[in-house]
Amino acid sequence: MKEADDESGRKRKMAVGWKEQLRIICKEKEGKDCEDAFKKRKEMIESSIKKYNYPSLTENQQNAIRIMAVDLYNKIKVSGVNADTLYVELAKSFAE
Repeated sequence: MKEADDESGRKRKMAVGWKEQLRIICKEKEGKDCEDAFKKRKEMIESSIKKYNYPSLTENQQNAIRIMAVDLYNKIKVSGVNADTLYVELAKSFAE
């Protein structure tokens, strides 16, 4: 695990890789006895990776995807706030 700052400046823990992230998710959902769930889900993911011939990505490529994903998430979040503001303004105008 490593720590990183989120957009509000708070520290949060981030998983290093997908297997570690999967283990964390399984522990949160299954509790201490999560090894079976982890193994099943890991096998499903690895099977899909092999079946669909996913490429191996370098660390730089992974970081580039992460940067784009964070940017997209932020844009969607702002768009949601803007849509909510627009809805409130429209509701006010129709109520008058």
